[in-house]
Amino acid sequence: AGPMPWRARTALTVERASDGIWEWNVKSGAVDCSPRWKAMLSLAETPVLSIEDWRTRLHPDDRAAVLLRLDNYLKGVTSRFDEQYRLRQGNGQYRWVHSRGAAIRHASGAPYRVVVMDNDIHARKEIETTLIEAAEGLSAVSGTSFYQALLRSLSSILGTRDNLVFYCVADPSSTARTLSYYTRGEFTEN
Repeated sequence: AGPMPWRARTALTVERASDGIWEWNVKSGAVDCSPRWKAMLSLAETPVLSIEDWRTRLHPDDRAAVLLRLDNYLKGVTSRFDEQYRLRQGNGQYRWVHSRGAAIRHASGAPYRVVVMDNDIHARKEIETTLIEAAEGLSAVSGTSFYQALLRSLSSILGTRDNLVFYCVADPSSTARTLSYYTRGEFTEN
């Protein structure tokens, strides 16, 4: 058999990449969402039929900036639409996505279709938020207080019971020295 047609290869690549795709008809406002996009946002039973449906799913804190960047892209002020923002899922919770969009334009430059690939980046954003929270609690401490603040913060964020900070004192690392041990809300002696 000969090589697979490029459209079939493209469709297969997108499907395997786990990106959800939505396509917007700029003139009519209609939006067509792929099954993967709907599944990513738990919207299999919820119709997203228009650009207005999509706009209402934008997180209130992200909405103005995302719409401004999309508008700037459509007007040709910026060369691409590449944004990270939160969309409301079918259960009412918000999920982080990374959108990369491309407009299909008339010869005049006016867009008539926009195709967007959304990648689910929710897990990565949750980790970033956790690390920022931990760092904010540590900015004003040092020495032993630093290790205790680190363990308190990480234990709270991660919901762990036993927490240990240590360093290796030999090479190869056959011996370790405990810097701080935090368990059940208390620090114990080394």
